[in-house]
Amino acid sequence: DIAIVVDANQAYDVKTAIRVIRSIEQYDVQRVEQPVHYRDLDGMALVRRSVEIPIGACESAVTQQDVIEIIKKEAADFLNFKVMRSGGFYPSKAIVQMATSAGIFCASSTMLGMGIELATDIHFAVSTIALAPSPYKFHGIATGILKLFNAVDSTGITRDIVDGTPTIANGFMSVPTGPGLGITLNKKNLEFYL
Repeated sequence: DIAIVVDANQAYDVKTAIRVIRSIEQYDVQRVEQPVHYRDLDGMALVRRSVEIPIGACESAVTQQDVIEIIKKEAADFLNFKVMRSGGFYPSKAIVQMATSAGIFCASSTMLGMGIELATDIHFAVSTIALAPSPYKFHGIATGILKLFNAVDSTGITRDIVDGTPTIANGFMSVPTGPGLGITLNKKNLEFYL
């Protein structure tokens, strides 16, 4: 009953990626992320054409220019990107628009950082309807991880550098409702870390 997503994290050469992915197809794996080196878009395209499981770019999909190359080479079925790595809201929105216009499914993830990162990620996720449309089971920022384990919980985390960190509880993350990102700097905690 658990959906499986694989992140190879650039671990394979093209032939190994094809062999490994074909061997796991029988297990109803939902998708495989970044099976080959991020610069090898021709290799990614070959892997994508050779297997049944959707293949995704992550480290290959940092900038808008990266996404253009992925589209041209038909190297991915989906993109997994991080708002923090792609330069913020505007470039990330452009990446989603470009990819979805080309028929590439988008998922976005986070390093499950605290405070500023989580607030940014959750605001992006709830304002970007094109993230993870049906039939995919993982929707938007971090929810794949949260739904998989249903155990990530931030209610006991203390000493974040901001007040108002989005709460993660029971597999769901809350959206801050205050001005801006809905968080404020906690100077006492910031000084503690400095």
